[in-house]
Amino acid sequence: MKVNSYMTLGIGEKAKPFKAKISEEDITVLTGSEGKTCLSLSNQAIESCLRHFSKTGWFLLGNQIDAVKSNSLGEYFKKILKKSPKFASHFAAILVDQGRLKCRYGTPLCVNVGETLPTQ
Repeated sequence: MKVNSYMTLGIGEKAKPFKAKISEEDITVLTGSEGKTCLSLSNQAIESCLRHFSKTGWFLLGNQIDAVKSNSLGEYFKKILKKSPKFASHFAAILVDQGRLKCRYGTPLCVNVGETLPTQ
């Protein structure tokens, strides 16, 4: 499986490099020294997340570990997925790259599912 390189969503020095493995079943984010820290999410979990935010319009990325913002992607990671909110920026960056999520850079950084979900 190919390992792709990405940058987290952020402006300037706030954007950090990371790697990810993408398969038909899941996405695995690799961070830290030599990718020793990893988190995998199934495509089903990712689709559920996108559906959750599909009618929201622009919403906060909110990936701060110690100050998770209400109704943010970080809060979804923490409360629904039971994962660290810091990974919200990693997965959001991949989804932006795939065209499944849009990003509005600024303070605060916001993302939008918009019309990116396939119809079922």
